Amino acid sequence: KNQYALIGALARSAARESANTGEFLDTLSEALNSLARSAELLSGNGWEAARLDQLVDNQLKPFGADAGRIERSGPDVKVNASVAQTIGLAFHELATNAAKYGSLSVDTGRIVIDWSLGETFRIRWREMGGPKVVKPTRSGFGTLVTQKMTARGLGGTVDMRFEESGVVWMLEAPRDSVEA
Repeated sequence: KNQYALIGALARSAARESANTGEFLDTLSEALNSLARSAELLSGNGWEAARLDQLVDNQLKPFGADAGRIERSGPDVKVNASVAQTIGLAFHELATNAAKYGSLSVDTGRIVIDWSLGETFRIRWREMGGPKVVKPTRSGFGTLVTQKMTARGLGGTVDMRFEESGVVWMLEAPRDSVEA
């Protein structure tokens, strides 16, 4: 039920932000593919949890995770189903933007993802080695997914910085809203 509500929200948002039908269909298709990759992980665990390291690998594989351009580190954390879908979508959108405009758009770029789990769950995405970053002049579907939807879905905060050396995205959420 929650997944259908999420798909509906994604479709409405993609429709609002798309310039034409083709763009809408591309955006929605990519979001659904991301949800399907998260669902694949969850289905192997009774739809209850997914390991964060596997979620990262699963979502970023289409963007070169196997090529050594994406590093990840953090403790063994199992996230609940809702968090897996939400963070999965955020990673997909961040990677899409990195492939179009950021560190994955050039051969020398890379991404470092690290996380920690104490009283608070923290995860950080850092791009480096890519072209000089310019802050977008408008917000759209990507902003909704990476910032608003993620913060709201996890009851936390998102900080997104467009540093000259690369995009830095940080999520902080209460431990009990994240763990399976």
